[in-house]
Amino acid sequence: MPTEKINLLLEKYYAQTATAAEEAELFQLIALEKKLENIDKGLEKVWENYSPESTMPEVQSRKIFEAVLEQAEYLNNSKQPKIFSRTTMLKWAAAIALLITTGTYIWHNYHIPKVDNKVATLMPKDIQPGSNKAFLTLEDGTIIPLDSSNKTIHAGNTAIQQRNGQLQYEATGQKQVSQNILTSPRGGQFQVTLSDGTKVWLNADSRLTYPTVFAGKERVVKLQGEAYFEVEQDPGKPFRVTVDDVNVTVLGTHFNVNAYPEEKVIRASLLEGAIAVSKGILSKHLKIGEEATINEHSITISTTSQDAAISWKNGYFHFEKADIASVMRQIARWYNITIVYKDGIPTRFFQGEIQRDLPLSSVIKILEKNQIHCQLTGNQLIVLQ
Repeated sequence: MPTEKINLLLEKYYAQTATAAEEAELFQLIALEKKLENIDKGLEKVWENYSPESTMPEVQSRKIFEAVLEQAEYLNNSKQPKIFSRTTMLKWAAAIALLITTGTYIWHNYHIPKVDNKVATLMPKDIQPGSNKAFLTLEDGTIIPLDSSNKTIHAGNTAIQQRNGQLQYEATGQKQVSQNILTSPRGGQFQVTLSDGTKVWLNADSRLTYPTVFAGKERVVKLQGEAYFEVEQDPGKPFRVTVDDVNVTVLGTHFNVNAYPEEKVIRASLLEGAIAVSKGILSKHLKIGEEATINEHSITISTTSQDAAISWKNGYFHFEKADIASVMRQIARWYNITIVYKDGIPTRFFQGEIQRDLPLSSVIKILEKNQIHCQLTGNQLIVLQ
């Protein structure tokens, strides 16, 4: 019975007459099917009944392609008897995609292990998530690429340790002060421990400017983008983060600042201690669990989830009734891709969490399940209505 049901639903799906419930049932049956030959029979029947000129939208063809490929991968990696080699399964899944998108089912090449260029183009190159990488700019303009390796960087009288995706400045008692800039590109993140012991986590597409030694009456750093701070306590020397004309002042505390230029507002979220946020003559004090939202004319205070505020630092995206544009901006920064809206920005919202260590293809699948349809073409993620 399941095989007959798959055949019937495949025909309806290809003819674009399947209801939403029938479509969901089809993908569920594919996911549960233990014998790929049973799906194969249904595809063969579709091939017999429809002309080569028949086509369907790419979003739908991609869904069936990924569903079958995912099940083929599952069977190949499970303890089930291996019906096909991995190469043959990939070839088979690609043939399915070709059948649906162009009506050209490569039946005669079914058992050929080599995947030709035409079929390979149907398997979009995946994009891996961001990683620990950044650039350190010294005061003399020297730019040093950073990664997860271990090394010592010498800059004048300063020795900087790079260990496992983070920099460590050590207090040496020197009085000579120079400015360093830590820049994490799109698709990168990094951590730095400043000379006073303050720890800073820098999100993708962000920049932190800071001195090698805090020699004055206060500790001042400049931020563009997003960073999480764990400030070392020093009552006699306040710590201040500046973003253009916005200042976040603390003594010793944990907080997050989101200040990307493309976002409409600046957000400062307090997790521990106390901070003061100011802009011009405006000033507000935050308590634990509060977030300040700063725009051109005002500072507003609201409660926020501490987990949500630093979700990026803890390895996942957190979306709370987020509009599509906001979701896509975060994805674009982490995966270093360009977002294109084919027919304008969809007026929908997304709520949930997505791991940041997933390849982009897995993120796309999650979005698809939430009715956010996307198509990856090269380095562009095309968002469909």
